[in-house]
Amino acid sequence: MDIALIGDPATPAPSVAGPHPDDLALHGAELARALGHLGHRVTVFVRRDDLRTPTVLTRPPGVCIVPVDAGPSAPVPPGELSPYLPEFGRQVGLRWLSEGRPDVVHAIGWRSGVVAAHATRIVPAPRVQTFAGLAVTAPRHGAGPVSSQRLDAERALARDADAIVATSRSERAELWALGADPERIDVVPWGVDLHTFAMEEPTETPGRPRIVAVTRPACGLGRGLGLDVVLRALPMLPGAEFVVAGGPPADRLDDDPEARRLHRLAADLGVQGRFELRGPLRRAELAALLGSADVVACTPDHEPVGLAALQAMACGRPVVASAVGGLLDTVRHGVTGYHVPPGDPRATARALGALLTDVRTAAAFSAAGRELVERRHGWASVAAATLQTYRLAADGHSAARARSGDVDEWLEHHLDTLRDGASADARAARSNQPI
Repeated sequence: MDIALIGDPATPAPSVAGPHPDDLALHGAELARALGHLGHRVTVFVRRDDLRTPTVLTRPPGVCIVPVDAGPSAPVPPGELSPYLPEFGRQVGLRWLSEGRPDVVHAIGWRSGVVAAHATRIVPAPRVQTFAGLAVTAPRHGAGPVSSQRLDAERALARDADAIVATSRSERAELWALGADPERIDVVPWGVDLHTFAMEEPTETPGRPRIVAVTRPACGLGRGLGLDVVLRALPMLPGAEFVVAGGPPADRLDDDPEARRLHRLAADLGVQGRFELRGPLRRAELAALLGSADVVACTPDHEPVGLAALQAMACGRPVVASAVGGLLDTVRHGVTGYHVPPGDPRATARALGALLTDVRTAAAFSAAGRELVERRHGWASVAAATLQTYRLAADGHSAARARSGDVDEWLEHHLDTLRDGASADARAARSNQPI
């Protein structure tokens, strides 16, 4: 299958190396690699944010990464990317005109969905959409206002995509409410790297019970992540320490308002000696930290994916998780961990305390968590499930094209002319493009 992945324009070319990347960037990189290993041809389109980036990058087998010129060749804040999305889509569509249309287009993130919509107006192709979090849910969970443009885009993408990959049952319900056809929505589990995140002997030996939390790169240390909840539970857990990965780099923690707020709260609670912020970690470092934990806390107000919980279970760690969003699917209550009400320090303390003191139950949860991620969340399994969605999209797109034969007939008649124009544009662009 010839697959086009549209990467989030707010992130650089996907990579699984370096500091722990954003969830969407990581998902795109891992999915591309897994599809390539299954023998498919994957082209990942990303917005060029550095003039030094080569025209084409070949990464894992079967995967080609194509930086696209749309806007300045420099990082752009996510909130300022909207003017460049149509041009991103136009450039991708022109490339398909000159090189051939893909069998399926998969957009990961709402901005990528806008890009894919523009591209497929030039060259129609089956379009699959992954959101991994919807703007309509943000105000309900204290995340503040979201742009009307994003709300409108997500409604249109939910309605118009040939198929949608939902990350959880709760997201599927939200998509129904946005107007998506339930027959076009597949729930595909989020993936985890089972080799990096593995059950191994811990390289850190803290000497006292350890609770670990991991924040998403895009969220920093902001409110709503549940770090306050675990901190307020800590006085009820004598002797335990709380270590957090994520947020700004360690050398900038002293200047970060949220980091200072958390340290003040720890001091007010009398647990400052048992609380540590590590900053962002590379993936191997994160796996080592998770492996050193006695229990991992994932207690946000809302969480569409639950990647940290998956990584913890892959490392054989029991999890205490808020009963929200994707965590309802990721963590099996009483099997791989415990669910607690969001924002409830006492319930969180009881669940954490039970796993810190009941070694037998903790060990059973650890084994069950690893077994679950091996069975459902390895990238080979996730890629196979995603391919089923691609076939659903292709079937639906073919049916729609059959109903609009006039448009297809016009496109076929004019395709040679369009390809000639696209090739000329591409040659002119390459002649002026620094490598």
